[in-house]
Amino acid sequence: MLKVVRKSAVIVGFGSIGKLVGLRLNAIGMHVRYVKRTKLNKDEQDKLGYEAEYFSELKDAVKDARLVVLCLPGTADTFHIINEQIIELFNHTILVNVGRGSLIDEKAVLNGLKKGKISHFGVDVYPEEPLINPELRQREDVTFTPHVGSSTEENNNATAKFCLENITDVLLHGKAAKNVQN
Repeated sequence: MLKVVRKSAVIVGFGSIGKLVGLRLNAIGMHVRYVKRTKLNKDEQDKLGYEAEYFSELKDAVKDARLVVLCLPGTADTFHIINEQIIELFNHTILVNVGRGSLIDEKAVLNGLKKGKISHFGVDVYPEEPLINPELRQREDVTFTPHVGSSTEENNNATAKFCLENITDVLLHGKAAKNVQN
């Protein structure tokens, strides 16, 4: 059985999704650490409803962490934020990526799995979507999920409405189809 009570969980990217992940991890007894450019102010910390320890540097936050969850966007600054140097600091750590595929160096993650630095890799996003690295697919210590964070009833209804309005505009009114950018 996986023991997580009183273990540390690091959330990298502490926006709305990261804060909700923290809430759930706190609820199961984990000590929440977060990595963000700026520390939450007292009001923001109080609104969380749970304690969360701030770290400005990922390398400091991951030491002795049981779990690392990536919840941040893919940018030039976050490209391969999980790399050989960071993984070397892991100690049988669970790594979960729900941010962007570009956040991880796949070769480094595979090496980390092989060496036991990473005990399990949960992945929701892939560096070359929709392609999945065949070597990762063959591993029993990797769990894949489809990137379905936007699959809410509200989003699905809005998408259907948008499509139907486009069909009506084009076929019945001779208008140009709208796209999401206009």
